[in-house]
Amino acid sequence: MQATPSSLPSFNTDTPDVFDQTIEALKRVKIDSVAVNILIPYPGTEFYRKFEREGRIICTDYSKYTGGTVIVRPKNMTAEGLQAGYNRFTKDYYRMMEIVYRAFKQPNAVATIIRLVANVGHRVNCTAGR
Repeated sequence: MQATPSSLPSFNTDTPDVFDQTIEALKRVKIDSVAVNILIPYPGTEFYRKFEREGRIICTDYSKYTGGTVIVRPKNMTAEGLQAGYNRFTKDYYRMMEIVYRAFKQPNAVATIIRLVANVGHRVNCTAGR
């Protein structure tokens, strides 16, 4: 069984160095695939209402609520910094050579194929709309 963790680099405590720290941690613990999304407070939820009360919702175009666009103004970095950090992180982590390297470290052919598919899928999701 293979696990795919998820990362949300947009919590109130995150600073611009969260992206480099996350990549270092992923390499250190040898994670082969990760789903990376920017925080999405969906309309109609208490989570959304909280950010709305704080005046931090900066995008109401629901077609952009995909996990790849900054929706909420972060506390410890600019929205532009968060978007740029996310774009850089996904570009670096999902470089084709990195995907191939991680996939071929697997113990067998089935695991290799699963990792290739998972990583390419995450790459496509992260780069859609750029």
